[in-house]
Amino acid sequence: MSFRIKSILMSVLILSFFTAFVPIFTGIAGSAELKIGYINSQRILEESKAGRDATKSLENLEKEKTGQVEQKKKEIDDLENELRKKEFAITPERKKEIEDNIRHKSLELKFFGEVKDKEIKDLYIKSLKKVESQVMEIVLQIGQQEGYDLVLGRDESGILFANPKHDLTEKVIQIYDQKMQQ
Repeated sequence: MSFRIKSILMSVLILSFFTAFVPIFTGIAGSAELKIGYINSQRILEESKAGRDATKSLENLEKEKTGQVEQKKKEIDDLENELRKKEFAITPERKKEIEDNIRHKSLELKFFGEVKDKEIKDLYIKSLKKVESQVMEIVLQIGQQEGYDLVLGRDESGILFANPKHDLTEKVIQIYDQKMQQ
């Protein structure tokens, strides 16, 4: 999966975390002291068991589909090589049959590539939303149980510096992994 697609989808995940907490922030802006934490969504995706499993599943699907694309390309190459080698030794009907087969397989390959890309993208979005939903539950649980007024997503909130003591990422990963084992 391309880095650009991953970046866009991670931005969606990150923005959804931030958006979920904006109402909390505006409601407590006048408070004297805020308890604030943050999470690193990218790190959760990379280090949690569920995030790694989702990534591995996508990589396996992409590898499988890429293998199928390569097989289809090889079939086309074989037909083109056959045509080049036997061009003067075959009948015009057979030549036309091979050329038609090449065109058909080329169109099939193009369509398959488009479907493959869409299927992988859809599965990535579905996996990301599932992880996002599960992580959101954990963040809300931690926020409520530990009295946080605000929990931000480090990636999407524009935080340039934050004291590591406010980083809840490791705690979220631990709870997430425990929940996934049950």
